[in-house]
Amino acid sequence: MNGNKMSRRGAAAAGFLVVACLLRPNRIRTEFTAQGLTGVCAWDGEHGWQVSPLDGNMEPRPMPPESARLALEQADFGGPLLGWKEKGNTVELVGRAPEGGREAWQLKVTPKGGTPRNLYLDGQSYLLVRSESPREVAGRTIEAETTFADYREASGLRFAHSIEIGVKGRPGRVSVVVETVEIDPVLDDARFRMPEASR
Repeated sequence: MNGNKMSRRGAAAAGFLVVACLLRPNRIRTEFTAQGLTGVCAWDGEHGWQVSPLDGNMEPRPMPPESARLALEQADFGGPLLGWKEKGNTVELVGRAPEGGREAWQLKVTPKGGTPRNLYLDGQSYLLVRSESPREVAGRTIEAETTFADYREASGLRFAHSIEIGVKGRPGRVSVVVETVEIDPVLDDARFRMPEASR
């Protein structure tokens, strides 16, 4: 992927405005705004931190390990397949699988030192249409499922503008509609760091 910075703005069906800013190498800041309150989840390249006003936490604090692992995963905006050998990932072709009325390639991807996940690539365009990965939630392991659709071009690259997130086998889904994607916006490094007074 060309570009070292990216900003993505969207809205979730639950009434949240979401803005995600990414900066190479491995930095991300995601802001969620609802009911006049803004929460933050960020990874500064080495540490994860968050502000969770809906949980009553108005001050920045370190992320719990599972949230930090997810933030680090999301900070790699090239994805686990781009430069997978250099990253130390392993990729296994599982085979073909039906996906949304079409055929997809199922890949098992194991990040270096991480947990395996399944990625499904459209059989014709090779764009990512679904991912499955285990997550620890309240001491239990669930299978998180994310689907990607409505790919559109931005700065010569194609990005999903419709994203649905849920638990595999359960009906509830959070839908995110991406409004804008900006490549190489002006981003300050300090934006990704937790305020020093909060450490």
